[in-house]
Amino acid sequence: MTILVLVLGYWAASILALTMVCRLPVSGTAVHRYLVVGGLIGLAMLLHAYFIFGLTIAWWISALFYAFVCELYIFAFTLVGSSISAGLLLRLRQNPLTVEEIEAAYSPASMVESRLHKMEATGLLERQENGEMRMTERGASLQRAFAMLRRFFRHEAAS
Repeated sequence: MTILVLVLGYWAASILALTMVCRLPVSGTAVHRYLVVGGLIGLAMLLHAYFIFGLTIAWWISALFYAFVCELYIFAFTLVGSSISAGLLLRLRQNPLTVEEIEAAYSPASMVESRLHKMEATGLLERQENGEMRMTERGASLQRAFAMLRRFFRHEAAS
C-alpha cells in the first residue's frame, strides 16, 4: 500500500465520519468536530502505517501528509463558510430573493451582527444585559496570541 492511498483513504474516511457526526446533536463548531473526528481517524491511520512501515521515514511522511490534507480541508471549509458569495449562493439555492432582500441580508449592519453572533457562539465575546459586548477570557487569550504574532512578524498594531 502506498503512502498516498493510505493517507487519502483515511482522510476520505474522516470527511465521511464528519458528515455523520454533524447530523448528531453534538455541540461545538464544525472545526471542533473535525478536530476530534479527524484526530481519532488520524490515530488509527498512524497505527495502520506503523504496522505497514514500522517507525520509518514512511511513517513520518504519512503523519505529516495526513496533517497537511486535514489542515487544507479545514482551511477550505472555513474559507467557504465565511464567504459572502458562497453564503449568497446557498441562500439563493433554497429560494429566490429580491435585490432588496439581498441588500438587507448583506448590509454592513447585518454583517457586523453576523460576526458578533459567530464570536459569541465560539465564546470569544459575551453580550451583557445592557447590550454591551465584552471580551471573554478566551477572547483575551486569542487577542494576546495575535499581539505576540504581530510583534514576531513586526506588523504595526491596528489603530
